[in-house]
Amino acid sequence: MSSHTAYQDLPERSTNFAHNETGISGEYFVMHMLSRQGYICSMSTGAAKGIDIMVYDPETNKFCKVEVKTARDAYRSPKTEPFYDWPVSSKAEQRRESNLVYCFVHLGQSLKDTRCFLFRAEDVANLVTKEHADWAATGKDEATRKKRMDSTLRKFWFDEAKNATAHEDAWHLINEALT
Repeated sequence: MSSHTAYQDLPERSTNFAHNETGISGEYFVMHMLSRQGYICSMSTGAAKGIDIMVYDPETNKFCKVEVKTARDAYRSPKTEPFYDWPVSSKAEQRRESNLVYCFVHLGQSLKDTRCFLFRAEDVANLVTKEHADWAATGKDEATRKKRMDSTLRKFWFDEAKNATAHEDAWHLINEALT
């Protein structure tokens, strides 16, 4: 069942959240979805850098990590192909652990419009590294290109038509990451 069709219409509330409220909302939503699948989850509440949720499977006695990135406005629909994007740190280029899954959450106007896209850490690292290098290379001169490469801010994005179906609600990646 898709997460964005799992709920009845609820009254719309203000989406004028502070930045940290958006992130926490996404983390709780992901914990809810994982709990519904029988996993035991614990939020790190900032105590463990780079880990938002620890997931434990009581049937296999295995753990994995989930990094949640949440945005209220991740969906972009320019004149070309629609896409989603989230800001990430340059650290995402280094995170390639086999037991780490990224969950990119787009908070919709209502709960039923919330969408989750799951990716392996290695796939995120590869995409972020390539896209950042490509963007930096478009700088008008060497100084601009260097400044762009030295930036710690990155964008993780994907084309809706090409990637959304394969990654939306790809909760099976949690099973694959359990070690």
